Amino acid sequence: MGFQRRLHYFSEAGCDYCGYRRYEEGRLVECADDSLEYDDEDEHGWSDVIGPDWLLGNVAHYGG
Repeated sequence: MGFQRRLHYFSEAGCDYCGYRRYEEGRLVECADDSLEYDDEDEHGWSDVIGPDWLLGNVAHYGG
């Protein structure tokens, strides 16, 4: 079947928490945990997530 690699990204904006886990053949080989980075608030009080860079584009949404 071959060598299997899995990469799992996650984000929970309500807890200001994000991270990733990388697995090879079912074993955890690398991980990171971090806080979300936000842009300045707009006129409605909302801020866009602008980091960390490794998270951007790797999750469908940043959680609630």
